[in-house]
Amino acid sequence: KLLAGSAEMLNSAFKQIADDKSSDILLISGDVTNNGELTAHDEFISMLRSLKKKKKKVFVITATHDFRGSGETDAYDGDNVIKTPTATRDMLFDMYREFGPDEAYSIHESSFSYCLDLDEKTRCLMLNDIFRNEEALGDKSATYSPSCLRWIKQMHDEAKRDGKYIFICSHHPFIPAVPAYRIGAGKENRNMRSPVVGHMLADMGFDLVFTGHSHFCDVGYLRSDNGNLIWDITTPSVRFYPPAYREI
Repeated sequence: KLLAGSAEMLNSAFKQIADDKSSDILLISGDVTNNGELTAHDEFISMLRSLKKKKKKVFVITATHDFRGSGETDAYDGDNVIKTPTATRDMLFDMYREFGPDEAYSIHESSFSYCLDLDEKTRCLMLNDIFRNEEALGDKSATYSPSCLRWIKQMHDEAKRDGKYIFICSHHPFIPAVPAYRIGAGKENRNMRSPVVGHMLADMGFDLVFTGHSHFCDVGYLRSDNGNLIWDITTPSVRFYPPAYREI
């Protein structure tokens, strides 16, 4: 039912966004397809281009639902399950580069993350966090690679040098959107992304992260051991019930 209703929900949301005269920037935090289907990517990219024609600035990161290493996945043809081709991870950056990377101030190529100026006072880090750092964090939570963390710190320091406020948009929250999320979750999902990363970002100087993934709507925060506060604002999906996006 969700797959069947996706087009109607997405088209309705995109129409609202296109008609909204009070906002000019759209941030999309990943998982733009079900399992990386190429047909879904093609349709979604066409929809994003239609928003750009409405003078909206559209910035996208992709996530774990947007590719399959095998290059194919199951799909539905009516009630029949068929095989359909998918994007691989290496394809995603070029597929979506017109929605952010082409305007980037800096790019971390191995993670497909990028940093860009939203205006003369504000800079945004669009971070891809699919790296699995079991050795460093003690679990398989999605996070950033060591080289990406160094780049993130560099981006913060350069924004401070340039007198710009910088915030983050990433896929996985580092604070569970609801306490019940921990119940019955496997080890790699129990903490969403390890809270260690939230402490690291707070101590770098970041105080705001926009996330998705959980399909819940939540505003959470944590304070690092050094006393630094960071807010994690997570937004549900526009193709689940209840569908939602945030206006900031």
